[in-house]
Amino acid sequence: MGTVFVVGQGGQVAPGGPGGDGADQDDIGLVLPHVRPRSRRVPSAAPPGWRLPAEMRPGAGAEPATVEIFEGTMCDRRVDEAVRRCRKEVLVAQADAMPGADDPVPGRTVGRGAVTRVLYQHTARHDQGVAAYVKEATAAGAEVRTIDEFPGRLIVVDRDVAFLAVDAERPTVAHIRHPALVGYFADLFDRAWQRADPYLPHATQNITTPVQKLIIRMLVDGETGRVIARRLGISDRTFAKRITRLKKDYRAHTTFQLGYQIALRESQSR
Repeated sequence: MGTVFVVGQGGQVAPGGPGGDGADQDDIGLVLPHVRPRSRRVPSAAPPGWRLPAEMRPGAGAEPATVEIFEGTMCDRRVDEAVRRCRKEVLVAQADAMPGADDPVPGRTVGRGAVTRVLYQHTARHDQGVAAYVKEATAAGAEVRTIDEFPGRLIVVDRDVAFLAVDAERPTVAHIRHPALVGYFADLFDRAWQRADPYLPHATQNITTPVQKLIIRMLVDGETGRVIARRLGISDRTFAKRITRLKKDYRAHTTFQLGYQIALRESQSR
């Protein structure tokens, strides 16, 4: 099934799953650290084997906050289950590279009245596979936008559960049911969405200039080609093609000359 971490009240983290050995944290040992300074005045804090009443146990009546790591087909299964249960909203970032998103999410959510927002990086506008996905998603009623960069591949369902891709080499996702973490990822998506540009499949996708500006900015900052390619979400080969194009524009023969010409033009334009 994968590795499960159950996060209890006060930040306690224990291995296991709900109902497992690690999840049974309802004994008095969980609360004693908080009352230890006062317990010195009490001869006996509790008789041996005593347990808190059910209604007083941390998290009583609430589903435990968990972060589970899944690999392979379990990724597909968990994402599919969450999307099928979606009722209000689904947020998707870079869905083409997200395990479990082979079947386009918007087609399964918009039809049930759920608001569906899909976010890509600008470079995806030049990918035919993404273009086909966007065409199907917008036809289903989803809204799609692109941004210069987004720090991860993400799905948030009803702001209740999130899936985060955690391994670029193999299908591995973190299944997150921790309110604070899910809220953080939803807010991260919202902020990126506000800065993003609408992606209309029937319009001319001329977004090269913002991408070039981002590459230029990172080159000036001294980032390596591999780092820039990873942050843009493109392959090293695609990045090399973009660098070749920039060299022609700036009449540079080497990357060093390109960086110099870029810095020179920036200083002259100020």
